[in-house]
Amino acid sequence: MTGPGGTAPATPPALPVAPPVLAPRFARIAGIVRFDRFTLFLLGLAGLGAALALSRGLTHGPALHWDSVTYLGVARNLLAGAGFLDFDGSLYYLWPPLYPAALAAATLGVLDPLQVAGPLNALCFGLTVFVAGRFLDRRIRSPFLRVWAPVVLAFSLPLGEMAWWALSEPLFILLTTLALIHADGYLENRRTSSLLGAAVFTALAWQTRYLGIALAAAVGLLLLLAPGAPFRRRLRPAALFGLVAGLPTALWLLRIGSVVGNRRSVDYATGEILGDMAGFLSGWAEFDPSGWPLAGAALLLPAGAVFLRGRAAGAALRVPSRFSWRPAAVFGLFAVLHLGLLFVALMAGATWDGVQWRFLVPAYTPLLVVATVALDRLFLAARGSRAAPTASGRGGFRGLLTPRRALGGLLALALSLWAGGQVGRTAAALSRANAADLVLPGRYGDSFSAEPWAGSETLRYLRENPLPAAIYSNLTTAAYLHLGRSKDYYRLRIPAPVGPVTGRQQAAAWSGGAREGAFVVWFRNWSGNWPRDFGTATLQVTPGLEPIAELADGVIFEVRRGYRPLSDPYRRAYDSIVSGGAGEPLARSVFDLYLGDDSLLLLREPCVSDDLRERFLLHHFPAAPESLPRHRREFGFENRDFPFFEFGVVLDPEARGGEFDSGKCLAILPLPRFEVARVVVGQWAEGRAPTWQVITRLDFDRFRAAYDAIASGARGAPAARGAFDLYLYPDRDADPGRDPDHDLDHDPGHDPDHDPDHDPGRAMLAYLDENCSPEEAEARFFLHVYPQSPEDLPPDPFAPGGRPRPFENRDFDFPDLGVRREGRCLALAPLPSWRIARIRTGQWVSGEGESWSADFAPPPELPPKAEGPGESR
Repeated sequence: MTGPGGTAPATPPALPVAPPVLAPRFARIAGIVRFDRFTLFLLGLAGLGAALALSRGLTHGPALHWDSVTYLGVARNLLAGAGFLDFDGSLYYLWPPLYPAALAAATLGVLDPLQVAGPLNALCFGLTVFVAGRFLDRRIRSPFLRVWAPVVLAFSLPLGEMAWWALSEPLFILLTTLALIHADGYLENRRTSSLLGAAVFTALAWQTRYLGIALAAAVGLLLLLAPGAPFRRRLRPAALFGLVAGLPTALWLLRIGSVVGNRRSVDYATGEILGDMAGFLSGWAEFDPSGWPLAGAALLLPAGAVFLRGRAAGAALRVPSRFSWRPAAVFGLFAVLHLGLLFVALMAGATWDGVQWRFLVPAYTPLLVVATVALDRLFLAARGSRAAPTASGRGGFRGLLTPRRALGGLLALALSLWAGGQVGRTAAALSRANAADLVLPGRYGDSFSAEPWAGSETLRYLRENPLPAAIYSNLTTAAYLHLGRSKDYYRLRIPAPVGPVTGRQQAAAWSGGAREGAFVVWFRNWSGNWPRDFGTATLQVTPGLEPIAELADGVIFEVRRGYRPLSDPYRRAYDSIVSGGAGEPLARSVFDLYLGDDSLLLLREPCVSDDLRERFLLHHFPAAPESLPRHRREFGFENRDFPFFEFGVVLDPEARGGEFDSGKCLAILPLPRFEVARVVVGQWAEGRAPTWQVITRLDFDRFRAAYDAIASGARGAPAARGAFDLYLYPDRDADPGRDPDHDLDHDPGHDPDHDPDHDPGRAMLAYLDENCSPEEAEARFFLHVYPQSPEDLPPDPFAPGGRPRPFENRDFDFPDLGVRREGRCLALAPLPSWRIARIRTGQWVSGEGESWSADFAPPPELPPKAEGPGESR
């Protein structure tokens, strides 16, 4: 139709439209849930970070700390309806309650808390990546940094490593990040919902770690110092925040009647604490060169930033209209207060182990936010005003090749390469975490849920047999976590104070407090946080503890009040020493060494606690090197170093203030199956240098045969006399079945089968003193052997140009080649196989010179040769 005159009718006026009252709120909600390209990118990174955290435990499960045992124990007790109780039945108060409660809730009443600890922490890590990336997307202007920051978070080694442990830090980090995001939102929009969000998340964080007080203090200060309103108007939101954030923790502390649990002093100086904290923080910025192969992938960061700039319509609404330092101030204030209060706590001794890396990890995300905001300011300066984003979020191309743009590009390249280095560090950490033989250094108890306990004979025995009402163990991680029962496993009850060893007396006092019928499970070679005052030897002779199973990695005892050990080998060994049945000591030092039945006896009387603090060394040198396991042959001895109470006890101690004095310290050391020629016994100092050691020989038959040959006159008159009488004879007279020299060589590369001195017919030089005191054998012996032909001398590796000396030097210490028994000293020194012109020997004292010497020519027929196969080796 047309109007009059053929013209089109006028368009009717549009009806008035109601104002979009609900549109802004709907837009905000839609902005949260809109799955544009960047949201999908963040979700992918969050999932990748969670997967990386979970993959660390593929082989061994989540990493377990002593604190993990407490968290898991409380979670199990919550599921059992026992409330907030530690696994030993005591009130849980050392840490806030949220993390064990979260573990219990995550089980859904079906799984075990140990099974959900890894997924829960991985989820917290992934959510931290997502919410932090979403926050930065709305607070910074650089498209590159919006991609770079969440990538760094997803591959963060500190956060990823922390998510691997069954500890409360990942949950605390997530809640802290959410609280700071809401605090920043309140400072921007002054909405009550943002204030309540900050208060609720702060309360939850405070219920996870007591250091949540730093978060409460940071947000409270921000509310009080917020500009734009009179101070009195700022008090109301600050008071509301403080009430909501602090009330749950206040109620919890009233319930348990403690502020931060147990305290003990930490032996740290101010400079040491600050140095350790600085070392941990600087380690976060380290670059792993193994990440260079990933540099090509890292260079895709700028390309990803360009791609994600072209987001769906409305995405540009999230770009801030102008740059602001507020996010850096919000997150930076928390990081400063957290590190400051941690330092105060360390100085006050409110922590157990001084500076630990996990205490500092909550500052990682805030410091990254601060760094990202600062980098955003640098990128804005590099782009200049003409490079400002348009309404669509796209930047112009003018000025692309300006010096500012070039510097910005170099900065983006450097940050991309550094991000690639973080990816390399994370990949290396994943490989280490899933190594087949992974055990945390020095912390066997802080091991993992699968290894090395999967093959434990002790745990297999406990699983396959009826369990008692209670189990006491020196390794609670294994006894509790890997048997899976609640409220039935207790820590070892050690009489206070926890300190130096007190021996069998303390073991008896401890066993008296154990339940009748309970098991005492002692894992070998582990003391954990307990003093080394127990061991299988101590427990086996303790009244009231009956051994019921001795396994490869542990011994199990049952508590029976009426049980008495059938025999006390330590008391019998001591009585044998006192009565003279064990003979004279093989050697005397800080401890005296005796020879028992297939064992060595180590005795100190009297002894005190300090005598047993250092670890003991014990090296067995075999009569035949092939007796050693293949991996020990290059060293020439078997190493059996031990802590005292692995093989020893304290007899009849006098307790004084929790320690002991005037006791008899006795250890029984089993000899190996192979024939031992000599042993080295002593104690190690902290610096790995022995505080004392003795060397003594055990192949007495060889020396007895040599002495009998000399005493019978078969060897004739002495070749020379001095402080020792000197005799010459073939080695086969001493023992035709053994080479006396091959077990004395200290050179790891020594091969007796290719040694020119390895001759069954060579001569021996015997040193005999019929009335010898220990002091007479202390001075070093010198032995110089002159050949009839200088060409027989072996080359001297320390002499340039050949053989500067006309003799071969065979100096030795008496314990290396001799024995002292029944007041007699006899040493057997092997002579070379070539013809000998002259021998000069004796003893000398350092700084004083020779104490005696002898110079003589042996018979020309020495060394005699073996006459037949019957006399050869």
